[in-house]
Amino acid sequence: MKKLKTDIKLWSSTLLLVLFLTTTIGCGDDDDSLSPSEVRLTDGFVFTSFISGSGTTVEYFPTLPSGIADLSGGTTFESFGAGSVFDGALYGRQTDDERTLVKYGIDGNEELVIDASVTTSGQFPFMIRVLNEDLGVYDERGTTPTLTFFDPENFDIQGSIDISDPQIPSQHRAQDMARRDNILFTVARPEAGGNFDQVYIQATDFDSGEYLGVTTFDVGNRFVSPLGINTSSTFPNFGGFGFQSVDEQGNVYVFAESDPLNQNPISAVLKIPAGSTEFDPDYFFVPALVADQTNQFFPTANGFFYMGNGLAVASVAIGTPQELVDYVVSLGGPQFLDTEEEIAQVTNILFEAKNAQWSVLDLVNQTVTPITGIPSQSPVSFNIAVEVDGVFYLTVQTEEENAYYRLDGTTATKAFDIVGGTIGRFYDLSKNN
Repeated sequence: MKKLKTDIKLWSSTLLLVLFLTTTIGCGDDDDSLSPSEVRLTDGFVFTSFISGSGTTVEYFPTLPSGIADLSGGTTFESFGAGSVFDGALYGRQTDDERTLVKYGIDGNEELVIDASVTTSGQFPFMIRVLNEDLGVYDERGTTPTLTFFDPENFDIQGSIDISDPQIPSQHRAQDMARRDNILFTVARPEAGGNFDQVYIQATDFDSGEYLGVTTFDVGNRFVSPLGINTSSTFPNFGGFGFQSVDEQGNVYVFAESDPLNQNPISAVLKIPAGSTEFDPDYFFVPALVADQTNQFFPTANGFFYMGNGLAVASVAIGTPQELVDYVVSLGGPQFLDTEEEIAQVTNILFEAKNAQWSVLDLVNQTVTPITGIPSQSPVSFNIAVEVDGVFYLTVQTEEENAYYRLDGTTATKAFDIVGGTIGRFYDLSKNN
């Protein structure tokens, strides 16, 4: 029995020592041992709101709001926008210095803080994306068209790829980006601003460092407006936040969005097939015309966002406002729209109309299904779709509404109102984009 008692004492002492060491060592890695300013939150949501004349308000919410998202307690910066979220950090430009590339975090006080930064050599960095834990990329504005690569942790510059191309008619810049495996697809726009008369998409292999070339699509040759409006100026993009425009098979979807300020009325979805870097010349999907073939005046859509399984969402102009029909009839028909004043009146009617409806787009079969339970909006309203854990949230901005709606199939219900500012994008810190 004495031997047994001795073993028990030894075992008990060893257990106590192990527990002590485990507790002591564990405290060093536990967030409780850090001050709030040292803690970095890696989940929750960062909401933004543009305040006219003041800048952008930023506010953190630990969970997705329900009922009301009140942004009145947020911090207002001169400017703010993130191009990517990775491991709980947001990557963008510094709020008061456009030339500085910044890694933001949310500390334990739920405040936005800068964790790393680097001042770039051009006018400012744009289209900032994190590709993986070792590599990020941005477009250097004000220089030869260049993609610059950096280390997301310490911001060391890793190299660059010249993407200038003589097939593009003037000095250009990269405006938006999609990624398929090791290939980056970038939208080319004029360096001086505005739009080209065709859609130009460039392809670059970031593994090999090789620029692969450019593919073009002439939207203007596919549609003639009854108003005689120029349809060649378009605003191409890949839709939404992050790398959202490549489907499960590797097809890359380009959203050639209407550009009303330059009098382009049409929005179309284009496709670069899997395994290719060239446009499919036979794929030309105009959601507004599919929804209503009579909508020839302003077949626009915006807010395009790929959801998965061949489906996307967009706010689609459906039908022609009765006020516009009455006005055109009063002139004797569209062929009598001759003066700038008459065309301006038509444009004003279209801008004020509420004939745009969030819709589900089947990109494979090229069909449009309007979403029920969500208000109609102006066809030129600014629309955003955000994904959280496989659920999609859609903005509504009208005189009566400033809210996000939650999508369930082809039906939507209000998730929360935005108060204390205009509606803006929100970022999910737990989702890498």
